[in-house]
Amino acid sequence: MYILRNYFMIAAVSLAAVSFSSCSKDDPVPEIDQEEYDGTILTFTEGHYHDDEFHAEGDTLQVRFIRGSDRPYPSHVHLHAGEQYQLDIAMFKNGQNTTAEFGENEHQWFFLGAPADVLDYTYTDNRVGFKGVFTVNKASEGFDLQLVLRHGLDKSQPAAQSWNSPNYREAGGSDDFNKSFELHPVDEGHDHE
Repeated sequence: MYILRNYFMIAAVSLAAVSFSSCSKDDPVPEIDQEEYDGTILTFTEGHYHDDEFHAEGDTLQVRFIRGSDRPYPSHVHLHAGEQYQLDIAMFKNGQNTTAEFGENEHQWFFLGAPADVLDYTYTDNRVGFKGVFTVNKASEGFDLQLVLRHGLDKSQPAAQSWNSPNYREAGGSDDFNKSFELHPVDEGHDHE
């Protein structure tokens, strides 16, 4: 009887060891992508500030991107020199706005390609960029404005301190979005489409 009980104890301990070893800490847990999107809409609203409040006036323009396509619609946008434009960026999946799934501590938008002194940008959402304000300082030739949403970067790095940092990759992370459209800052009254 004593020997039989020892066999049962050895069998139980062996079974427990096998069970624990099959679920080790090193087994990867698949990450569920909460930040999925199939469309992106940029909305530029012309206006101005009174204290901390933005007042819309003038044009509202949208640029739309569909995931899987490099061509935005429209592909060419005019913004007027001397004006401010509130920029709102929205991400969509199956027609639902998923912007809130992009956490502010892990994400930051960068806007690259503008000639020097043509544009200024101010983040209005804790340096994320889903909301901000572009100021068009002067008219210029059209250029490709590159839009980069970086995920998992270290926002304390010097490369992440500026909205138009050409070295943004040095802050780490990876791109969730990297596309461009042609932006043409024009003088008031310019009507070329």
